Amino acid sequence: MEGLFDAPRSGAPRRIGDDRIEEIVKRTLETTARRSTHWSTREMAKDVGVSQWTVSRIWRAFSPTAWRSDRRPFLWTKTGDQILESVRRFCEHILADHVPEMLSRTSDSGLPTATHPRCQAQHS
Repeated sequence: MEGLFDAPRSGAPRRIGDDRIEEIVKRTLETTARRSTHWSTREMAKDVGVSQWTVSRIWRAFSPTAWRSDRRPFLWTKTGDQILESVRRFCEHILADHVPEMLSRTSDSGLPTATHPRCQAQHS
């Protein structure tokens, strides 16, 4: 059975063991990053305490997909017309509430008048 094992290789010995590699591959396949649909090399490296380069080499060697294909896609709950109607109502609300107030604070020249809070602070 000796022929089934790798021969010694030149170069520095590995600093990361098989158990650590297995942990990274397992996390990649079974979990997701916080507030994400898949892992990035930076997020995974920070989470497991290795370098981004190490995660990248492991992913290239074992080819795990960093994203989960069984995740449900985003589903729209409103039609495009309903979304546009909401935007229109919001704009009307902003214009009705804030524009008259802003216009009352400016003179005919478009510059702030003394009723503007900043002007009041300067003239007090």
